[in-house]
Amino acid sequence: MDVIKMKTPPFHLNYAPTLFSKVTRMWLPFFLFAIRGFIKGLRYDVVVSWSGVVGLFVGFFKLVFFRNKPKLFVKTFIFRPRANRIINLLRFWFCKICAKKMDGIICHSSDEVSYYRNLFHLSHQQIRFVPYGIELPEVSFQRKGENPYIASAGKSNRDYELLRRAMDGIQMKIKVYCSKDYQKSLRNIKNSNFEIHTDTPLEEFLRALWDSLFVVIPLKIPEMSSGQLVLLQAMALGKAVVVTDCWGTRDYVKHMENGILVTPNDASKLREKILYLLDNPEEVGKLSRNAKKTVEQYFNIRSFASSIGNYIEESRWH
Repeated sequence: MDVIKMKTPPFHLNYAPTLFSKVTRMWLPFFLFAIRGFIKGLRYDVVVSWSGVVGLFVGFFKLVFFRNKPKLFVKTFIFRPRANRIINLLRFWFCKICAKKMDGIICHSSDEVSYYRNLFHLSHQQIRFVPYGIELPEVSFQRKGENPYIASAGKSNRDYELLRRAMDGIQMKIKVYCSKDYQKSLRNIKNSNFEIHTDTPLEEFLRALWDSLFVVIPLKIPEMSSGQLVLLQAMALGKAVVVTDCWGTRDYVKHMENGILVTPNDASKLREKILYLLDNPEEVGKLSRNAKKTVEQYFNIRSFASSIGNYIEESRWH
């Protein structure tokens, strides 16, 4: 069985994108990339799209040209309702129609699977929860000897304003690793303990996580699967993590065993858990050890690739 994997095309957006910039700088590159992928994919048995948007377009092309092959598997499929009812309705029906031509949708949250299965009336075989997995980082860092700090990171669905409110009055440096989009919104933070980093090389970023006391990942929308990559990177490095209890995290973190889950959009609860870890270094050590073991045993790249491969193989008999 021949398989081709389609990656995500590069695109750039402003922090407050206009409709024109969305179309020309995001949707158009995705559309053109999907055309190339669809044409090239006709020579293969299976196409795996690493982008939900590209996967939707490929599904649309399969529908328009009456193609049942190649089999199409889509990763990172995300549908979020919009405030505009007309746009939301159009997006819903487009996604629903295109999803019918997808042979498999890979989700990294079990809550997502239930939601999309009911929303788009998908079969059990058509959508599956596959736990995210990462290549375990090989680190040989040495302590820099600088003052202790807490790390926070991520480029999507982050709520750094909530973190700011939670940290008010706590005399501890926070290093935030984010995109330039978030940097613009963080300029208004009146807290000298916040240190903002963008476009950080991977090795430097991993070193920063490794050298931190612990990691905080505040997520904004609970009903959105996000945060798994940074979460697993921090856990793999043996870091205790405080993270929002939401779709993208509760499949990976067992509260007070290998991490701490906090109520969404609650600055006081987040503050409480941050102070708890600052006051209990032995608890940080326990969570750190358990976090590292969890990723090594369950969320490594081999398990991830094997699960996707098994899912694709099963599809041959459906």
